[in-house]
Amino acid sequence: SNLGIIESNFASTIYTAFKTLEKRWPELVKDIETGVLNPDLDIPDDVRDEIQREMKPNAERARELKKQFELGFDNLAQRIWPSLNLILATTTGTMSLYHKALSSTTCSAVPTYSPIYGASEGLLGVNLVPGRPQPSYCLVPSAQFFEFIKTVDSFDEQPNTLLIHELEVGEEYEVVVTNPSGLYRYRLGDVVQVVEYFNEIPVVKFKYRQGQMLNLHGEKLSEESFYRTLQESAKAWGAEILDYSTCENVLDEKATDCTPHYLVFIESENPIEKPEILDEMLQENHPVYRSFRVKGSIGCLKVVQVKRGSFVQLKEWMLKNTDASSNQIKIPRVLKNK
Repeated sequence: SNLGIIESNFASTIYTAFKTLEKRWPELVKDIETGVLNPDLDIPDDVRDEIQREMKPNAERARELKKQFELGFDNLAQRIWPSLNLILATTTGTMSLYHKALSSTTCSAVPTYSPIYGASEGLLGVNLVPGRPQPSYCLVPSAQFFEFIKTVDSFDEQPNTLLIHELEVGEEYEVVVTNPSGLYRYRLGDVVQVVEYFNEIPVVKFKYRQGQMLNLHGEKLSEESFYRTLQESAKAWGAEILDYSTCENVLDEKATDCTPHYLVFIESENPIEKPEILDEMLQENHPVYRSFRVKGSIGCLKVVQVKRGSFVQLKEWMLKNTDASSNQIKIPRVLKNK
C-alpha cells in the first residue's frame, strides 16, 4: 500500500498490467488473503518460489482491495496505493495511445513523466521539462556521437550527414550514432524533430520509426502521420482506440481483392461504424496517397475490428516466440511477416 512510483520502459507495459488486473483481480485478492500463490498461474518455478517466500496471509489488505475493485477502475491506482505520486514511462509516439488510456481511467489522478529518450543502443536524450504535454528531450552528446540525416535524404544510397550544431529548429532528421559499445555510424531508424535549443544542444521530439512505414507505391506514410489520421478518424467514429496495427494486403492469404491496399486492425471500446472514414481522411491528409487512390493503383483500405484482448494475446505470443523481454515488447504498427 506504500507504493510511490510505477516505472517501466513503455506506457504499454503499464497499460497491459492494469488491463490484466481488471480481468484477474479476484485471483489476486484470494492470493493475498490466503498467502498462497495461485497454482494455475503460468510462471517459471524459480519466480514462483521467490514470490511465495515473500507472501504472508493478509486478510485485511485483501478486503481493502476487494472493496476498491468493486467500486470500479476509475482512478484505481491512487485508491489502492494512496502514496502513488508518479508514473515513469515512455509516452512518445504511439505510446501516447496507452498513456491516454491510463490517464482517462485507472491512473487519472497520477502524473506521468517520460524521463529519457533511449534505445537498446544507449541513452540519447533527457527530458528537462516534465510538465510539458508533449515530451521533448535534450540530446546527451557525452553518451553518443551523433550524426543526422535529413528525412528527405533517408532513402539515398549514401546520404549526407549533419553534426549536432548544424540542425535547424522545425526540421526532421533520422538519428545516426557511434558509441563506445562498438556501434559505428549506426542508423537507429528513429526520426526526430528539433523543437528548440538548450544552450547549444538540440532539444528533440520523437516522431516515428523509419521501418514502421506504409509504402505500397511510394506514398511513404509514416507511423506518426498515420497515427494522427487514425486519431482524427476515431473522433469522427466516436470510438476510443485501444490498440492497432497495419499491414499490406499481400500478407492476407485469404484476400480476394488483388488491388494493393492496407489492412488496419483496430481494437476499440465500441463498434466502428462507417470504417471508410479512415480512408477518406487519409486521402485528405496525404495528397500522394490520394493520387494513387484516384488512379486506382491503391484500393480502399479495410478496417478489421478485432476482439477485445487481441493485442494482449499478440504480446503474449511475442514474449513466448521471441528473445525480447516484457520491457522490450512493442506492438508493431506495420506488420511485415506472416
